[in-house]
Amino acid sequence: MRRSARYIRLPDLLMERDELAVTEHSDAKMLRKYARYGLPVIDEWLTEDVDDVAI
Repeated sequence: MRRSARYIRLPDLLMERDELAVTEHSDAKMLRKYARYGLPVIDEWLTEDVDDVAI
């Protein structure tokens, strides 16, 4: 059972989201990119408090 996986650090994921928001306003593009993986692994999730602005 081969599954595709993607490892990404949360700070890198948020930085990528912010860069796309400035250039394209395309959350859908980012969602499509990560939706194709069967197992997304997000490291450093909730190591710090998350407020409504960071989400």
